[in-house]
Amino acid sequence: MTSTPITYKTLADSILNDLINNIIKQHTLTSLTNIKDHSSLLNSSNANLNSNGTASIIANNGGTSDENNTEMENSTIQDKSKLKQLETSRYFQCLNCGRNIAGGRFASHISKCLERKRK
Repeated sequence: MTSTPITYKTLADSILNDLINNIIKQHTLTSLTNIKDHSSLLNSSNANLNSNGTASIIANNGGTSDENNTEMENSTIQDKSKLKQLETSRYFQCLNCGRNIAGGRFASHISKCLERKRK
């Protein structure tokens, strides 16, 4: 088995080493995934244009890396706002009154609707 006796210190050291190794592996995988996502975003967006006709990402026009990073961050922010608009355009049916309510207003509606039912 082991040549050293099992003590609280050796057990704590072993747990700490396992945790650190898991954190390093997780961080490495996350970094690799982010790099792949950014490179695929960069490759797919080279030919894409925004609605105003400008390029969404400057890749081969001699721009600095700071400009490229700023453009890439702006494109992801715009993508998130589009997702948010899609979420608020969804309608849910209130099971209490049967009305269709927009997703962004559903929580306040259900609160008021349930209060009316109690009275």
